[in-house]
Amino acid sequence: MLELGNEVSPETSGTLGRHPKQERSRQRVRSILETTRTLMKEGGAAVPTTNAIAERAGIPVGSIYQYFPNKGSIVAALYEEYLADIRQVVRDAIDADDDSLPVEDRLVYLLNQIQSAEQAGDMQIAFERAFAVSDELSKLDDLHQEQLVRMVTEYLKAMGSPMRKPKLSRLCMMTYEVSAASWRYREAAAPPEKEYLDWQMTVIKSLLWKAFPSRDTGDWVSV
Repeated sequence: MLELGNEVSPETSGTLGRHPKQERSRQRVRSILETTRTLMKEGGAAVPTTNAIAERAGIPVGSIYQYFPNKGSIVAALYEEYLADIRQVVRDAIDADDDSLPVEDRLVYLLNQIQSAEQAGDMQIAFERAFAVSDELSKLDDLHQEQLVRMVTEYLKAMGSPMRKPKLSRLCMMTYEVSAASWRYREAAAPPEKEYLDWQMTVIKSLLWKAFPSRDTGDWVSV
């Protein structure tokens, strides 16, 4: 099994003012997060105000500050959960890897799992809007990129990529940045969903296939 490094837990991130220990407190935090998620998806303010969150959740605004120092930290906690879920999907996909299958099939499976995880909850556009007003999201994304690049680099190497690890890592980093840019394209151009996902996957596959230069791509990138 691959050694994928240590996962960063929410306790180390500082997004919560204090960590709820009682069930009632955990439910309150969950309510705050889910209400914020709903408001963000509705397309109002990129980062909803604590007053708007409290009003929609039906709770005193002061209770929000028991757990979150400001509105940005609430969005950061949501984004942190979202990124952690994606990394777990990657870990699960790698753990389930079947090395008897062709490399193409194994890589496509991993990429499909990542793409599905990114689409979960339909929050990509909402998070992209929040990036413009929250420095905390950028910090979380940098940490996520570092961990994801390391995991995928190790996986590609284990699959037999002849590329030296530093170059392979740069390839994975470039692929991550291209994928991130596609989020901005999606918000700006509002393309049909299927078209966006097809094009995103085609570009990502064509980049990562560079990790196996001796193999003929054929029609693989368009599958």
